[in-house]
Order: sequence, then C-alpha cells, then structure tokens
Amino acid sequence: MATDVLQPGEAVDMTIDNVAFGGAGVGRARGMVVFVPFTMMGEEVEVEIRSVRKNFALGQLRRLLKPVAGRSEPVCRYYGFCGGCQLQHMAYEQQLALKENQVGEIFSRLGKCEAPPVRRIIPSPSQLHYRGKADYHIKTTSAGRFVALGFRSREENNILDITRCEIVAESINNSCQALREDLQSGARYGVRERQSIWASLEEGRIIPVPDASGAPPILTRMVKDLQLAVAYDGFFQVNTSLVDGLVDQVLLLADMKGGERVLDGYCGAGLFSLFLAAAAGSVLGIDVNGGAVQAARNNLREAGFNNALFLPGDVGRVMKQQLARGSAQADIIILDPPRPGCDRQVLEAVKGMAPTRVIYISCNPTTQARDIRYLVDVGFSLSCLQPIDMFPQTGHIEVIALLQRL
Repeated sequence: MATDVLQPGEAVDMTIDNVAFGGAGVGRARGMVVFVPFTMMGEEVEVEIRSVRKNFALGQLRRLLKPVAGRSEPVCRYYGFCGGCQLQHMAYEQQLALKENQVGEIFSRLGKCEAPPVRRIIPSPSQLHYRGKADYHIKTTSAGRFVALGFRSREENNILDITRCEIVAESINNSCQALREDLQSGARYGVRERQSIWASLEEGRIIPVPDASGAPPILTRMVKDLQLAVAYDGFFQVNTSLVDGLVDQVLLLADMKGGERVLDGYCGAGLFSLFLAAAAGSVLGIDVNGGAVQAARNNLREAGFNNALFLPGDVGRVMKQQLARGSAQADIIILDPPRPGCDRQVLEAVKGMAPTRVIYISCNPTTQARDIRYLVDVGFSLSCLQPIDMFPQTGHIEVIALLQRL
C-alpha cells in the first residue's frame, strides 16, 4: 500500500515540467521534486524512484507514456551507462533551446540579474566527433593486469570499458584502440590512472600516447590559420569545430580600438592573447601552469609579437602583486577560469584595476553567475551573455559574458 512518502523502488507516473542544468528532467510526485535523467520537458513518464533525499528524489525512466516532439535516438551504444553525455536523446535544436533558456534561468536565480542579456546561442558546426582531446581512465588490478579503458559510469564509481566514443575525433578513437592493445598485451605498463588522448591534425594518423615517465611532448594546434604550441598535459579548448568561433566572439566583444592594455587571466597557451596582441598596446598573461606559460611565450614570439609578458603563478596572487606594484594597469581583462570559477582574490584585483571591459568565459554558468554578481555589485554592468555550444550532446554550457565599467 502506497504511503504519502516516496519510497525507493516504487514506480510513479509524472509529467516532466522542466530540464535542470546538467540535463536531468524535473517532475513532481506527491509534492516532491524528482530528477529523472533522459527525459524532456512536457513528457509523461513512468519512473522508478531510486533514492529519496530530504528535499528531492532521484528517479530512473522506466517507460515513456507520452513522448514529445524532438526526442532523438542516441547514436552511442553506451548512452545511459556512460557519464559523458546527457542529451543525446534530444534533437540538436532542442539541445540548443534548452541551453539558451538555462543560461537565462541561472543568471536570474543565482546571479540575481533582472532580464539577463542572453543572446541567441551559437551552434557547433559539428555535433559529433568534435572533441580534440579526451581524458580516459585506466583501470588495472593490484598486480597491474589491464581491466578497463574508458570513462566513469553514470551511476556507479566504476570505469566503463569503452571501445568507441561518438563525440571524440576519430583519431582519438584510433589512439585509444592502440593504447588498449598495448595494455592488453603487456607492451605498456606503469601508466597513469587518468590519461589524456589528443586528436591528430592529419587525417589517418594518430598522436601516440606518451609514457608516464619523462616530460610531456609539445603538440601543435591550428586556430584561424595560426599555429599554437600546446603542452600535452596542458589545457586547450576541446571543440575543434568551434574554437575559431569562440575566438571571433572574444575579439568582437573586446571591440579594440588600438593600444589597449590587456590582461589575460588563466591564459593557458595564449589562445586569446595571440589574437588580441595585434591591436593591443601590451598583453599580460598569467597562468598557474608553468608549461602553459612557456608555450604562450613561444607562441607569441613565433607570431612576431614582442608586446606580451607571461607570468607563471596563482592568477589572483600574481594580479594582486602586480596591482600593488602599480604595474598591472588594464583596459581589458580576459577571464577564462576552470569550472570552480574565480576566487575572491581575482575578483578583488579586477575591481582594483578598474578595466573598461571584462570578458569572462566559462564552461560553468553557475559559478560564472556568482562571480559576475560580485562584479556587478562593485561597479560593473553586465552587457551581454553569449552562449556558445562547445559541448554538444552534453549538459555543459559555455558562456561568454561582457561586463563594462559604469
């Protein structure tokens, strides 16, 4: 006999009212919010309750009672088991509309922005095989025997053995297969538990996965007909079909007139610095990864620019040091932090430098909204939120924000 309280294991019918950031559908059963992955807004579904928390429950789709238009057949054999993709059950147009709406909701709710200035989302030219880099997990026994090579499973703390991924470049799939064969034969041992694999720029070739020992090799990436050197263990934008578009949007929002002082926080290998330097009076780049800083120096020197300085270290600490010395003047600040966002020291330094423009790029709009709320409160105006779909088939959202000093 059913009670008023949801119980794990029981089945309930519900309507999906919304889709949360991350991709799970949201419905209600007996007054409690239930998150149901792989569902779409407006669908009527039968759900098995998997767990019940204090304020919400987690459910698993058992049966579609009434699907909606736009539901798509996933192309990946591992979809639903692998934790990498969350939206393959949606047609691409629905994915774009969902992400665009979620940006507005996040900045309204978390950023406390009235009428967030969200622009139309920029789609990815490639919705499959767009990733130029992927991080694989390697599972072995205590004796070193190969068990699995793949990604984390969706529901368990386990590594799902994957022979093919539909969102990575084909050369990554080929490299992964070569690595698998080495691991199975015992030709490769002493590997890391987590291993990056990069796409090759040349069709039909692969980039060999380096051994765990020794310095990581340097790779070449092409962006807008310019060549960049990137450390194998460094960061680079993963969507090879849209990185040019990302750079174009940053240049558009920077709106440089010539001679501006640019500070590129979290500069990596100098992707944005390289394209801003042509119009800038000076560029100061900062990154905690020393290898990335060296790559940035080399990239701008090879491109013929001598107006850039790159410093290694914690971004906030270096910004504070430069500010205290009076040597960190900036008209334009670029921020492209990792998912946790900027720490308070970075934001305080931005406030102290009082730039005319701040361009904040993020793959996590929740922490981005938090940080932008701080900047708005200290005297900046949020002028633009430009979503750009760097991660098709997944719940991740990239947003380029423009703030201007009041």
